[in-house]
Amino acid sequence: MGWLNIEVQDVRDRYHRTIPASRSTYVGTLLSDAEDELLVQVPDLPGRIVDLAEDEPLPAGKVPRTRAVRIVCEAVIAVLRNPDGYVTEASARGPFSTSGTRAAGAVRTKVVFDEADLKKLRAAKKRAPAGTIGLHLPRYRRP
Repeated sequence: MGWLNIEVQDVRDRYHRTIPASRSTYVGTLLSDAEDELLVQVPDLPGRIVDLAEDEPLPAGKVPRTRAVRIVCEAVIAVLRNPDGYVTEASARGPFSTSGTRAAGAVRTKVVFDEADLKKLRAAKKRAPAGTIGLHLPRYRRP
């Protein structure tokens, strides 16, 4: 169990198939790998995780624990669904068609996060209000 305290049962609750007890150790290892990878991708996340009650509003800059748990579980389930990393591609145009199947095991057997999921966990960047123009003097090079 890592810093998010995600249990194998959390993955079982979200997965549409039965995970046998013999695979619990493997799922636990994937969860540890996912939490470690999440720390690499979003280093400030542990300090921004909060547990919220049902009606409690989300404080600014914080991430609900349930969102982080869901994203980690989805990444683990993606590996469980396709542990060998098989990808099938097919395309057809008029009378011509091509297809190919390749194993991308080195890529898909590890837990990876989509950029969209990481964006949900990263702190929002502070931006200038809409309609403002930043004023600065350009630096000119002298010959």
